[in-house]
Amino acid sequence: MIFKAKDPISDQLHELELALQRPLPYHDRKRLEKELAQRRAGLKGEEEAAYHINFHLGNHPNWAVIHDLRIEWNGRTAQIDHLLLSRFLEIYVVESKSFRTKVRYANGGWERLNFSHWEGIPCPVQQNERHIAVLRELISDLALAPKRLGMSIPVTFRNIVVVRPSCSVIGDFKGDARIWRMDTLVKQARGEEPSALDLVKVISQQTLYLFATKLAAYHKPASMPKPAVTPAPASLRDAPPAQAAPATLCQACGGQLSPAEVRYCREDEGRFAGRLLCRNCQRHAPKATPANVLQLHDAPVPVQNRRAPCCEACGAAVEQKVVYYCRFNSKRFAGRLLCRACQPSASKAVAKAVPA
Repeated sequence: MIFKAKDPISDQLHELELALQRPLPYHDRKRLEKELAQRRAGLKGEEEAAYHINFHLGNHPNWAVIHDLRIEWNGRTAQIDHLLLSRFLEIYVVESKSFRTKVRYANGGWERLNFSHWEGIPCPVQQNERHIAVLRELISDLALAPKRLGMSIPVTFRNIVVVRPSCSVIGDFKGDARIWRMDTLVKQARGEEPSALDLVKVISQQTLYLFATKLAAYHKPASMPKPAVTPAPASLRDAPPAQAAPATLCQACGGQLSPAEVRYCREDEGRFAGRLLCRNCQRHAPKATPANVLQLHDAPVPVQNRRAPCCEACGAAVEQKVVYYCRFNSKRFAGRLLCRACQPSASKAVAKAVPA
């Protein structure tokens, strides 16, 4: 029977997600991203272990289950992932880990396989031993254990570390701790043969339920502090929002210029006679001479307000495609913008001027 479910941590995850949406220094962002990933992985591991436990023991009359028990006693804190209590007064203190690949005991400690290399990790067995020590003191100091003939019945604690079913456990681990997979946890716990002492101290279902209720009553939810981040400088917080600069247009075809194109034209003003041109018009722009330089301005002029281009010979309006044609054949017309009627005569005059 389930006496306590896991406390929701959606608010804690939401706080971290909101913090990551703000502008942060690089080291703060990396730290919060790592913390968020660890919390999500830990949550997924605990939920998977809880699923297997609840599937087999959720309605079992001889077992009591407490998920996510956090107790504070004598200045120490224990955060226990899962507690399984049997009528033999055996308490399985379960620490769930979300390892995916392989774990082993080597070089004097725990290691996990991270891609292609082994790396050391904190020992979950010792972590669980600390949880058991706090839980044992709580039960002993407050006399929470069931009594028989006026004396407390001894409680047996089992140190259990469970890993995901996809994780391989390599080698033997030292100590009395058991390293099991999540999907075999309940089967192995129920399959252990009780000793003669266990048979003597068996308790009733009502006594088991009362004991589990007392333990669950000492749960103290953890308060999630707001993520600590480096505050932004006051100059940035108080500065008004930046306004977008007006678009700069090409002074030949009217297209919008990129910042790189504007910068290139500024750095080479002599080549383009101070004009701001797009990349395509830069290739076909004639060399600047006093005779063929048009009087242009740096300020961007909206396309709809610009004067229509005119022929430099007769002053007639010139279509845009004629403008392009003159730009592509600038040498043929000496860099001038001419209408179709003036182009043949100008072309002959340029040809005569060129020495044979």
